[in-house]
This record gives sequence, structure tokens and C-alpha cells, in this order.
Amino acid sequence: MKNETHNLESNINNKISQSITAVKKEMMNNVQHLQFGLNDTLSKLDRMSNRVVLSAWLSGETVASSAVIPFKQVHTSHGINDITSIGNEGKFTCEKSGLYLISVYVATNANAAGYYYHVYKNNQRVATAYRHPQSYIITVTVIVAERLQTNDTVYVKNAQQMYVYGGSKSAFSIIQIG
Repeated sequence: MKNETHNLESNINNKISQSITAVKKEMMNNVQHLQFGLNDTLSKLDRMSNRVVLSAWLSGETVASSAVIPFKQVHTSHGINDITSIGNEGKFTCEKSGLYLISVYVATNANAAGYYYHVYKNNQRVATAYRHPQSYIITVTVIVAERLQTNDTVYVKNAQQMYVYGGSKSAFSIIQIG
């Protein structure tokens, strides 16, 4: 009887030990899964909070034919380390690859037979804005989504010489959306 009690006690202890080990293993797997989910969420939040935002104006000036419109006055900047190319040339240089929304609006009193300007990425035209000639002062807008890689350059060039109104009347904005 003593032997049977000892065997029964050993069996119960083994089953309890196996159950505790199984519960510990399941808990560790759950903790690892939660940690992975938390790390993934924190990484996504970090990427979202560090997205690029830029808005630049110009002072208001006559811009020569086929020249870069000098949006050099940075109004808003977030997630960009170096704004030198905007300040010097009116060109945005991408620091973070991703999908960007590019928006430009230009106000002018150019009375040419319709004026237009273009948005360029690395010297390739990606969008054009056109103003019908039957208006005096008008703002013309272009919005385009474009995938940018590190060191891509985005800028705006007009077609013919025109006076471009400055301050908030004309702006160049770029927002990283993905």
C-alpha cells in the first residue's frame, strides 16, 4: 500500500509538473506575441510621427521664363533634417523614401494667352497646372502623388516669364503619406 501511495503521489507530481511547464510555455509564447505586437505598433507610430511635411512660400517676384519658381521661405517643416536646397534653390531634396503628396498653387496676374507651370522630379515633368487666359489675378493649383526615393529632387518651373505673388498667395507643399 505504501508503494502504491508513493507511485500515485509521483504520478500526480509528474502531471502537476507537466501542467505547470505547459502553462509556463504557453504564457511565454503569449508574452512574446504581445511583445512583438507592441514593438510593431511602436515602430508604426514612430514612422507615422516622423513623416515629412514641408510648406514653402516665396517673397513675390518676377520669375524668368523656364526658371525654378523660388519657393525659399520655409513656412512649415517637420521630419526634415536639411532644408538647405529649399532655402537656396527652392527645390525639395527627399531624405526619406516613400509616397508623397505634392501640392503647388501659384497666384499671378500674367496676361499671357494662358500660362502654366510644371512640377518636376529629377528633371522629369510629373504634373502641369494651366490657367485659362480669360482672368486677371488667379491662383492655379496642381496636386500629384509621387513615390520619392532618397535624394530625389522636386521643384516647380514656370513656362513663361511672370510675376508670382508671394506670401501665402503662392505655396509649395510636400507631405509624406506613406
